[in-house]
Amino acid sequence: MAIDTTPIAISPETIPEKVRPLIDARKTPAERRMIVARAALPMPIEALVPCLAWLSRDPDEVVRSQARSSLENLPQGTLDSLLARTDL
Repeated sequence: MAIDTTPIAISPETIPEKVRPLIDARKTPAERRMIVARAALPMPIEALVPCLAWLSRDPDEVVRSQARSSLENLPQGTLDSLLARTDL
């Protein structure tokens, strides 16, 4: 079964406020955005997934590609369990 990897639009409000400056391409160098794109910044999965989705549309090709790769390589079932939550 093929997975649709087309980036989706993410509202900035879904990103935790204190993480937003780290993923803002207008204000933050690509090297710093890559920390989040690599999923190297410790954060709860419900914060990480929207950040990676946001970065999957980053203007920098390397950041964009890394964010997509990080999303694709999340542990099996992570997205399913996140999507099944009703408290978000």
